[in-house]
Amino acid sequence: MYFKDHNIMNMKKYNIYYQILPVLILVLFFACKKSKLENKGIFITNAAESVEGFVSVDDQGGSISLTSSSYAQTQEDISISYVSDANKVAEYNKKHNTSYKPLPDKFYSLSNNTTVIPAGASVSNAIKITVSPLDATIKDGDLYMVPVEIKEASSDIPVIAASRILYIIINRVLINPALDAGHTGVAFAIPDPIKDLTQFTVEMRVRVTTTFVNNMALFSAGPDPIYSRFGDVVIKPNQLQIKYAGIQPASSTEFLSNKWYHIAYVFDGNANSFKIYVDGKLDGTTSAPANTKFNLSTMGFGGKAQVQELRFWTKALTQKEISSGICAVNPTSDGLYGYWRFDEGTGNTVADATGHGHTGTISGTVKWITGIRCPN
Repeated sequence: MYFKDHNIMNMKKYNIYYQILPVLILVLFFACKKSKLENKGIFITNAAESVEGFVSVDDQGGSISLTSSSYAQTQEDISISYVSDANKVAEYNKKHNTSYKPLPDKFYSLSNNTTVIPAGASVSNAIKITVSPLDATIKDGDLYMVPVEIKEASSDIPVIAASRILYIIINRVLINPALDAGHTGVAFAIPDPIKDLTQFTVEMRVRVTTTFVNNMALFSAGPDPIYSRFGDVVIKPNQLQIKYAGIQPASSTEFLSNKWYHIAYVFDGNANSFKIYVDGKLDGTTSAPANTKFNLSTMGFGGKAQVQELRFWTKALTQKEISSGICAVNPTSDGLYGYWRFDEGTGNTVADATGHGHTGTISGTVKWITGIRCPN
């Protein structure tokens, strides 16, 4: 009797499963269908992977091309109109905690405010955003962008909100001198020693023109040591190492000779983290010793590297802040303790652009180089 009742119970369970299974399949089908429909639309092609676009502007100006796309080939011509709304810059800043300014209208133009995705195609004709050479009203270190947005499209196909706007970031090409520190050292005056520092960021733009060897010193500070260099017995000569608080994290990047790099390393005692960035991209993250604080009364730079742009911050910069300031930053930026641009091109002193008085004095054989572009 037991086996008969047990079999009857199992049959009832299987019947319930077979009744529920078709319902579940229908639910999943319509959920997937809804997801695919949500992704169907018109969008700025450039913004499909990243909402930021970049244009380098030198003494000849610069430009970037832009197209729009449909999720599939269109049955008819679709007209698309564009608009640049300066208010979108404030919205971007609020979302990303950045400080971009809208590039004044006089510096840029659109080749056309409208374009067409032709019938049978999925990509529009291109328009060009041209940026004219920037004048003295655009200060080095200030950040500018041009937001270009799809205003409307002559179609029932919706515009995808996430890719509706392309934020075009203006990278002003700077051409300045740099110091060849191959046979020199630089000591920076510290009239205002730092006590109990729990966060810092060091940024530098450097190039090695010789063969990498161990212990090629870069930036250093003390007496609580912060010491960066290329090469050590535990890493390759062309890897970066930073020594602090008894540990010495290293980069995964192996650097090349005769190439300029922007290097940043960020200590955040509040999050117990230490991060290395190369050219604005995260190279690696390690844990920092808890309760680490720094007292600093000396800073310097030395080794066999050329240097252009060196900064010390008393805060932990974000990746967005680092990547947007590769070539220059505003000298009045919050938390910027020392800022040495190495753009003098002559003499044996290096000015602190912040005005805080951390003047650098060069010792040894002084050698300046000229015509260094950033971005390259």
